[in-house]
Amino acid sequence: MSSSSRFHESSSVPITEIKFILCEQVLAIEEVFKHRVSNVVFMGMGEPMLNLKAVFEIPDC
Repeated sequence: MSSSSRFHESSSVPITEIKFILCEQVLAIEEVFKHRVSNVVFMGMGEPMLNLKAVFEIPDC
């Protein structure tokens, strides 16, 4: 399965869309606060440790 068609294990949303949404949120926060985001905490996304591969792919945006 290609990376563009893979789905997050606890969602029907493609990984690429999740990455885009998270990246957009981080960029918006940086714009509002005029400060670079250096840490992101993953909570409430279906046990991040069970989806570790997906979690590590997200910063590649």
